[in-house]
Order: sequence, then structure tokens, then C-alpha cells
Amino acid sequence: MSAPAGWHPDPESQGVLRYWDGQVWTNHRAPGQAATAPKDQSALVALGFALAILFPIGGFIVGIVLERKESWWILTLSLLFGFGWFYVFLRLNSGY
Repeated sequence: MSAPAGWHPDPESQGVLRYWDGQVWTNHRAPGQAATAPKDQSALVALGFALAILFPIGGFIVGIVLERKESWWILTLSLLFGFGWFYVFLRLNSGY
């Protein structure tokens, strides 16, 4: 089964599109598409940092609000995970 008719990368020239009519390559050529720049991921990185800080704080607040004797483990886990994430993010060399 062959490729459908349309513009495809030219097998003879890199960076050029060539029209395939469904059976043979035609002489019609067009410039290839320029490579797109990578998307800015800084917003996702900032969101990750914010969530890494807010989730342990939320767990701490839930533990305080419940005020049960067994809520100490919520506080302990929240602090451990919070400091763990903070340490991991400080140690990462993410380039930001």
C-alpha cells in the first residue's frame, strides 16, 4: 500500500517537500517547513515548584483542622515529603 496523494518530504532532497500523486513523484516541489522552536516550559516548572510547596502545607492544614490524636502522622508525612521535594528541586540542575 502506497502513501496517500499529497505533499511529503522529498526522498531526493532534504528540507524540500515534493508532491506524490498516489503512484509517482511529480516535478512539483515546495520549501520544507522550518523547524519550530521548542515551547517555553518555564510556566510548568513554576507550577511544579508551587505544587511541591503547597501540597505539604495543605496536608499540614488538614492535620491541624482534624485535631485528632492520630493526625501526627499527617504532619510528619507532609513535612517529610515537603522537605524531600524541596531538596530534590534544589539539587536538580534544570537550567532555570
